[in-house]
Amino acid sequence: MTQDAEPLFENNLTKKFLMGLPNSVYVVSNIALNPTCSIFAENISAETSRLEQWKKIVELGVDQRLCRVFKNKAAFDSWASVNLKDCNSKENKAM
Repeated sequence: MTQDAEPLFENNLTKKFLMGLPNSVYVVSNIALNPTCSIFAENISAETSRLEQWKKIVELGVDQRLCRVFKNKAAFDSWASVNLKDCNSKENKAM
């Protein structure tokens, strides 16, 4: 895994934090359907569309919760392949 695959930030997902992020970074909520599927994982919209994105974040209940910010989805995918275990993997079934 390269250094580019590390999160740029880890922070609670607040409106102020969201509005201050650069365009097109990839945000992944720490709240997940399963160990490999966050309920919110999106590229951040242009500043003019962020209020709509914030409404979605609140509706999903991931506001004020930990999130990770990556340079792009490819960086997240690289990080996740090392740091997140598939819930169907042999290691998890043995537990």
